[in-house]
Amino acid sequence: MHPPSDVAPKFEEVVIAEQNRQSKIETALGAEVELLAGVAGSVESAREIVEAIDILDDMRTAGADEQQQAEQEAIVVDLIADARGEAAIVLAGAQAQRWNKHMGAWSEAIRYEGMVESYRASPMVYRARMYFDTLQQSIAGSRLFIVGSGVADLHIRGELQTEKVGLDLFTKDPNE
Repeated sequence: MHPPSDVAPKFEEVVIAEQNRQSKIETALGAEVELLAGVAGSVESAREIVEAIDILDDMRTAGADEQQQAEQEAIVVDLIADARGEAAIVLAGAQAQRWNKHMGAWSEAIRYEGMVESYRASPMVYRARMYFDTLQQSIAGSRLFIVGSGVADLHIRGELQTEKVGLDLFTKDPNE
């Protein structure tokens, strides 16, 4: 059974539009699978993670106990980590960054406590040590001449040139 020839082109337009619609749906479903698999490892993992996040959101909205919220948040984090997708990589990076920041702050606090204890043990020695450390840092890499104060009629002659004058300037220095 065929439509009359005068309406056949319009009928074909409807069929083509339906095929285009179905093609776009299939393309979108494929993109969904690709995206969810990339982010969460698989579509099933992504849906499980979303469900756990929805539960957490509902708990927060309902004002659930903080302990219960923390437990649900741990479930979400575990699901993301187990999924091994891009989200797991980002989560692992964030956890590593947090750990580094925490340990850096902890080591800085311990160092400061040691400095305070050193100062309490002997304030004069601590101040002298800090002074000499600062002096050492400020003159590092400088030419330094130490001359006794008891020398009468002292004359210092020197060529105040850099060490590299006269060297091969086109050869890269291995120390740089």
